[in-house]
Amino acid sequence: MRTAPLVLLLACCLAISACVYFNTFYNAKKSFREAEKERRKHEETYADWALDRAGPELQRQRSPQADQLYDKAVRKASKVLDEYKESDLVDDAMFLIGQAYYWRG
Repeated sequence: MRTAPLVLLLACCLAISACVYFNTFYNAKKSFREAEKERRKHEETYADWALDRAGPELQRQRSPQADQLYDKAVRKASKVLDEYKESDLVDDAMFLIGQAYYWRG
């Protein structure tokens, strides 16, 4: 009779801890998607402008907003690696970090 509340409390604690690391990865992925959206918008806006100019430095223009969002995604995904080393999202977090660094330049 007294074990039922204890079991319920333990189940709630496990559910909350599972949600915390998933939520951290979800926020990292959300920041990455926002960065991708900003990068694509920036590329579409400046695509013709960059092709009209001869210099390669003009073709490598990047969006500062996208760079900030990529950095945010890296920070959040790194938190998954630091705090939840045994989770099944570690591989996904590492892949997301790699993608963000690639697009960040």
